[in-house]
Parts: sequence; structure tokens; C-alpha cells
Amino acid sequence: MGAELENGGYTSTGYLSGALTDRLRARLAVRLDDLDGYTKNIFLNRDDGDKKTRAARLGLEFDATDTTMFYLKLETGDSTTDGRNNQLLNSTGTMSQSTTDPNAEYRANDIRSVSTGVEEEDFYDYSWSSATLTMDTEVGGHSVKGVLGYWEYDNEWFLEIDGHPEAILNTYLEDNYDQSTAELRILSPTNQTFEYIVGAWYQQSDLETRQFSPFYPLFWQAALPPVPFLQDMILDVPTGMDRNFARESDAYSIYGQLTWNITDRLRAIFDVRYTDEEQEGVGTSWPILFTGSTFAPERVAQSTFGHNTEYLFFQDRSDDSVDPSVRVQYDVNEDMMVYVAYAEGSKAGGMKANDATLGAQLLTRIGADPTYAQRFLGMPTATPADLINGVTLQQGNGIFDFEDEEAESWELGMKTSLFDNSASLAVALFSTEFTNLQTSNYDGEQFIIGNAGSATVDGFEVEFSWQATDNLRLQSSLSWIDATYDDFAGAQCVEGSDGLPANADCDLASGTENQAGEKLERSPDMEFNLNAIWTSQISDTMRLTATGSIYYSDDYFVQPTQAEYATQDSFTKYDARVAVSANDERWEVALIGRNLGDEMTIQHAYNVAGNQFNNLGIGRSTVLEATFRF
Repeated sequence: MGAELENGGYTSTGYLSGALTDRLRARLAVRLDDLDGYTKNIFLNRDDGDKKTRAARLGLEFDATDTTMFYLKLETGDSTTDGRNNQLLNSTGTMSQSTTDPNAEYRANDIRSVSTGVEEEDFYDYSWSSATLTMDTEVGGHSVKGVLGYWEYDNEWFLEIDGHPEAILNTYLEDNYDQSTAELRILSPTNQTFEYIVGAWYQQSDLETRQFSPFYPLFWQAALPPVPFLQDMILDVPTGMDRNFARESDAYSIYGQLTWNITDRLRAIFDVRYTDEEQEGVGTSWPILFTGSTFAPERVAQSTFGHNTEYLFFQDRSDDSVDPSVRVQYDVNEDMMVYVAYAEGSKAGGMKANDATLGAQLLTRIGADPTYAQRFLGMPTATPADLINGVTLQQGNGIFDFEDEEAESWELGMKTSLFDNSASLAVALFSTEFTNLQTSNYDGEQFIIGNAGSATVDGFEVEFSWQATDNLRLQSSLSWIDATYDDFAGAQCVEGSDGLPANADCDLASGTENQAGEKLERSPDMEFNLNAIWTSQISDTMRLTATGSIYYSDDYFVQPTQAEYATQDSFTKYDARVAVSANDERWEVALIGRNLGDEMTIQHAYNVAGNQFNNLGIGRSTVLEATFRF
């Protein structure tokens, strides 16, 4: 268990394991965490980001025969987080003009001044359950593994979006997901000229999501001139959207791997995987208004001026792919191996779950392309009334769905031992070309998924590990990456430091451009880390273990606009751990410091009606930890 000294709270884990019979073994593990938040909400006078977690896992291992073993794992848990860590960075947006907050905090730090303005404050609840049954056996000299799995989770969020204490804009989200999987894998005997693996995998999943985002009438009343006619009118105007999405998916895959040991030093490894996925999706979005003194939401019967077009979409989607790879490895000597590899990969396309603008996008596309409705809806045109009643779209429509992603990659590398096997070095050069790269952009309320036409990622990685002395071990890695879009039509316009479009091809009407030649978000040019581990005896019965690490990252941006507020400067983080333990490992006491330099880095950044936000990661954390084994 551990006590959080910097922010407050505790973490605790425990387990009990042992043999129940000669053939049956069990392990029960439990985790209980209660961690205080790391952001001070000065309006609510509380810490935001408090997190409580409860989880339990039971494992049963049974030797059915001398060659057959079954393993059953059952797990369940839940977590609750109160408050968030997003920071409002300016007061120039529309919503900021009506705030009455005397404690407004417009900077990126560990202080915020917000409230949802309604009875419920920000929260995030997550619960999950899973079951896995694994069988390992031998048949005719072959190893056979079978796995059955089930997993389900429920997510529920209520989020303050506008950055102020008033009830201006909140959003409620809910996810319900479950999946069942089955896999069978056969491995050939080893140390043969030809070695192989063959297998088959199946997955069935169901997903239901809802997002309800209300703008509150009292805010709009305050924003209007104090004219009774205008004040009353706002109560009759829809002031939010309710979006729902459901998807059923069936996927299967068959795969194989062949290793050809050409000589004692040279081998070739061939892989191929075929995957097929079938999806059925339903998406809908409608405007809502508030009625009565409690402002209960009520669905509007038809689309209304000033709000997104209501829609009901149906679509089936089918994706299949064949992904091969080949690796050739050569042992130069007993210490060094060099290799070259080529691989193709893919990711199935899908349907968009939470974009309220899809109805309006579809009508715009139909108006711009006279043949679109016939090709993708099977009708000469479509009206807002048709979208309300429901339309079925064909695959590849580019509105409700996004395309499958494909990648081709090359890698050249070597691995070697040094200093009489006390050190190891690995170097890799790689290049990957993506087609229809799937992208996701958070706009403050939702993640909008789409495709970039193509992108290229080139780079190299170096990993080094060295047992420098009997007591000291060093580990380090360095990576350099050049990740750029080759084609990304319809992307958001890149912003300069003045907040204006940086490139001449930005279409001001749509706010989009082709970001060909621009860097991918969340892609620092260079990352570096260094770890040092020191162990030594401090008495006949106790030993000391001290660990220190350094992580450095170049600057990067977390949003395609590359806006200044969404750019993370280069940073360095330091961690340390000092532990005293018994030689027989029956107990240990440790002091752990994470992010000792207190670097709060940007996790997300977004803009809502001119208000700019950062969501910041945790700063310094210090934990006193004790472990006891009985």
C-alpha cells in the first residue's frame, strides 16, 4: 500500500495465492485506491480530479492432465472521478462575456474556477467486468492454445464545457460496450528447418453511446437585450442536441507464420493475416429545448432555425484485408544479429458516433453533387423531412462513415551484445506510409473521426542497456521521428502565433485546408530517456534499491490547428525511487517521486466559441509505499 504525500490519498493492493489441491491453484487480488485531485477548484472550494478505484481479480489454474492446463481469470471493478483538470486560457470568447465569476482563472496551472451550474458537478464513472478461459495442451508434438473471452464496460460522464461557474454549456455522455472473443492457435515443434504457427480468431461486439449537450436558456437570456419579447422567445428555441449511436460488429481472422531456418545463421519469417469485419450502425441526432421551471429537456419535432439538422442514419459496412509481412534475420556472429523487414497493416473503417452536424453535411453534399443522393441513398434527392424519417446510406458515403486505414512499412536494424555480454545495443531505421490515415480531433464536446489522404513517418530508434558494475545497471533509449501529412484535404486550417490562418490555401468560409507537408499532431521530433538502477546490501538481511530516470521530449502540438495554446513546449521529467527491502522479499518500504520537476503537460486542447482550453496532466507526485508478503 502507498500514501500519496503531495496531493493526498492512498493506494492499496493485496493478493492471496496458493495451491488448493495437487492440481488446482488459485490467486485472489484486490485493489483499492482513493486519490485526491491535483487541481484546486476555487469556486467549489474542492480538489478536482479525485479518483476512487475498486477492483478484484480471481485466477484459477487447473492441471487437467500432465499436458493440459486450464486457466480461468475473472475480473471486475469500478472507478469514480470527481472534477476535471481542464483550464480556460482566455476571456475573449462569447461565453466569457456573460460570466459573473469573481475568481476567473485564465491560465494553465493547477487552479480552476468552474461549476456546471446545476445540481450535478463534473464526474466520470467507469465499471468493467471480464472473464477469460485459456487452455494449453499438446497434440502430436504441437502446442495448442485456445482462448475464450468476454469483456463489458459502462462509461458515464457529466462534463462542464464552458469553463465558468454558470450553467452555460455542459455535456452528458454514456457508453455501453460488450464483446465476446474466441481464438485457437497451433504451434509446431521448435528447432526444425520449418516452424509454423496457424490460428483463427473471432470477435462479436455491441456498442451503444449517447451524448446530450445542452445550452441553458438562462445564459442566452442574459446574453440578449432586456426586452421581454426577446427574453420569452429564447425559451421556445432549441438549446441543445441529443445524439445516439449503436453498432453491432462481427469480425474474424485467420493467420499463419512460417519460419524457415535456411542455415544456422540465416532465417526468414513469413506472416500473413486475413481479416473480415461486418458492421451494422444506426446514428441519430435531434435538437432539444427546455420546458418548465426545472428546464427539463424536450425533443423538438422538427429541425429549427439556428440548430443542426435532425437525422436518422442506417448503414452496413464491410471491410476485409490481407496483411503480409516478411523478416530476414542473419546472425553475423554469436553477439550480433542484423535484420530487414517489410510489413503491411490495416485498420477497419467505421461509422461516426457523435457528430451533430452530419445531417447538415449530407444536405450540403447533395446540393453540391447532383448524383450523390442516387449513388449513396438510392433516391434522386433528400430533404430534411427524409432525414428525420430515416435514410440508409451506402458504404463510402464520406459523411456517416470513415474509410479503412492501410500502412506499408520497412525496417532495417541490428541487435548486438557488448562488453562480454554485460551490455546490449539495438538500432532500428524505419519508414511507414499510411493511406487513409484515421484521425481524431476533439472540439470541446466530442471526438470527430475522419481520414487524412496519406502520411509518412520516418525515423530511427536506439536502445542501450548496460550492467556497468555489480550494483549499477543503466538503460537508455533515443528516438527521432519525422511524421508529416502527404495529403490531408479538409483538415482544419493551421493557425499562426497571431491566431490567424498561417497558410494561403485556408478556405475562410469552411475553415479548412489541405495540410499536405504539415507535421502530425502529438509527434515530437525527438524523445530520450535514461534509467539508472542501483542495488546493494546494507546489512546481512536488507538491501537498498535506488532508481532514477529522466525523460525528455521535443515540443509538439496536440491539435491539428497547431495553435499556440495547443502546443506543448519541450520538457524534461524526472522520477526517482528509493527502497529498502528484506533479502527474502517478505517486506519492502519505498519512497517514490514522479515528475519531480512538476511539469504539467498538455493532454488535450480545444476551442469552444472562442474560449481556449488546455487539459493538463498531473504534476509532481510523491508516494510512500510499503509491501508485506506473508
